[in-house]
Amino acid sequence: MSESIKPTPGPWVAQVFEGGGYEICADKQGTYGGTLTVCKRNGHSNRADEMHANARLIAEAGTVFHTTKMTPMQLLERVKELEGALHAAVDSGMVPTSSASDGGASKYSAQVHVADRIRAALAKCQGEQHG
Repeated sequence: MSESIKPTPGPWVAQVFEGGGYEICADKQGTYGGTLTVCKRNGHSNRADEMHANARLIAEAGTVFHTTKMTPMQLLERVKELEGALHAAVDSGMVPTSSASDGGASKYSAQVHVADRIRAALAKCQGEQHG
């Protein structure tokens, strides 16, 4: 995993200004009170949309860390590990091939319902829609 870091506690919020400028603030209620500016950037009016998107992405990364105690990259690594474990469970036959929607006795099996959840989670990881 990535190295341990200790950024400013969040959640982080992007304040965007006309012309592309922005300020990323951390809500530090309870630590020092109020908010703390994490970073600030003057605008480039010909790139305002891009600058505002960057600000929101930076703020979201700080909020992800505040919520999960993991950087976005650490979270991605964890998701990939879990996805690999779920694929291994399916490939090994540990996950039944029947579905609760098939009806019959398997409709009431907790194992079959969990298998449905695993298949749905894997489909979501692969960008598929799964009912």
